[in-house]
Amino acid sequence: LIAKYTAEAEAIAGRPLSPDEMATGPIIGQHDNPFAGEPNAGERYIKMKLAVAITSEIRRLGLKQREVAERVSGLSQSDVSQIVRGKLKGYSESRLMEVLAALGNNVRIVYEHTVDATAGYVDLMPA
Repeated sequence: LIAKYTAEAEAIAGRPLSPDEMATGPIIGQHDNPFAGEPNAGERYIKMKLAVAITSEIRRLGLKQREVAERVSGLSQSDVSQIVRGKLKGYSESRLMEVLAALGNNVRIVYEHTVDATAGYVDLMPA
């Protein structure tokens, strides 16, 4: 886990992350899902990672929440605040991808066959 995202990751997860989760990097890792075993774990995981990526981009670009909202049709400063704080109920994955794209990122959906034909996984990884 990138240390500066600990607070955001915990806010998004809705709980403190354990030392093991901190060490293994559930926010950055491909297969670790802090929501495993909970309803809608896959969706919550992807939304969490999108929100962390959005927060990272806002900081990297030095933007204010108002400035982010101005880039995305129908998005308010309050919406940006909710996303940054990990309050993601009501925001779809596609809406979060739209925000990430408005911040100057290409968002691609790619699929690949698993080697052993077992169940696959859904993940979000920076290029």
